Amino acid sequence: MSGRFRSRMRKAWKVLRHFPAYLRTRNTRFLVYTMGKVGSTSLYDSLRFEYPFLSVHHIHFLTEEGVANQLAYTQSQPLIEVVKRQVKAIRSVWDRSVWVVITLVRDPMARDISDIGEAISVENIDPASVNVQYLKERFDAFDHQYALRWFREELNKQLQLDVFNTPFDHKKKYSVYRFPKGHLIVLRLEDLADTASPALKEVAGLKLKRTTRANTSAQKQYLEALKNLSEHLTLTPEKYQEVYENDYAEHFYTPEERRNFAKRWVSNGGKGAS
Repeated sequence: MSGRFRSRMRKAWKVLRHFPAYLRTRNTRFLVYTMGKVGSTSLYDSLRFEYPFLSVHHIHFLTEEGVANQLAYTQSQPLIEVVKRQVKAIRSVWDRSVWVVITLVRDPMARDISDIGEAISVENIDPASVNVQYLKERFDAFDHQYALRWFREELNKQLQLDVFNTPFDHKKKYSVYRFPKGHLIVLRLEDLADTASPALKEVAGLKLKRTTRANTSAQKQYLEALKNLSEHLTLTPEKYQEVYENDYAEHFYTPEERRNFAKRWVSNGGKGAS
């Protein structure tokens, strides 16, 4: 029995097992639309595994400016072609589809450090030169307003919605918004295992049993240095304000949650914000 045949049989079985969900969602498209390094691949893979009959897309940029910047930054020609095909596929059906868009947020410090790891991996930096001092310099020079700009200039613009105009539901730990072409679900990576299923059930009547763990092999050679970085960080009041006291961090996380994040990342010899 070929792998392709087994895959088709598994898909057919899941359609039968989830037939009511299939009927509810057959005219709906799902889009995992996030900034990088927030666990979006895990959610995308989980949706495709549990509901293989869904029309699910995964993208980081859809606006003209966002896509242009992404293509300019991408060094791999095969990856450039993949991004172009993904963007074209979504844009071709955007105006005539009903969408459930899912985006994720994450502890700003954790996201930024992970982004640094991704960047040095893409840039093919010699692992021998990636020590704590090098990472501290990259961290100090990092644009910690990127996540806020991604929401304002990418997601809000594409969806014709200002997420920041509506308070985040800290009790449920996720929020659902309406936009002209459907619903937007905002999840937090820290709560994903507990909130993905309730949020999807509320919007689309779906239950997600698990979220898979994304592959981090691209950063494997830098993980030790990234892990040790928190032991040497100096989070001055100015740097704390830059990372944790902006519209993005304050909208999605409570003051107590942000203080706890800071304590987690600044340990041992590091300094916390006063």
